[in-house]
Amino acid sequence: MKNLFKDIRRGSGYLPEYGTHPGVWFAVVMTLITGIVGFERGVGGGLIGLAVGAVVYGSIFIVGAISRARAHDRLMGKRAARETS
Repeated sequence: MKNLFKDIRRGSGYLPEYGTHPGVWFAVVMTLITGIVGFERGVGGGLIGLAVGAVVYGSIFIVGAISRARAHDRLMGKRAARETS
């Protein structure tokens, strides 16, 4: 579990071989859009829209962050193996 949170943190930021996570702004904008759409039903609807957007787009973002971090680890492992061979 500790490694999972570490992978999320690393994958969400900048990785030397991959750059910054491309989905950061997409997740933020889409979450805000769902909140704005929810505000048509009032403040409660807006807050529910923000929560639903955060869960949906946040979970997709987290899966991508974990995937990026682990792919980076595999790449670094392959490079280290090549350098020691």
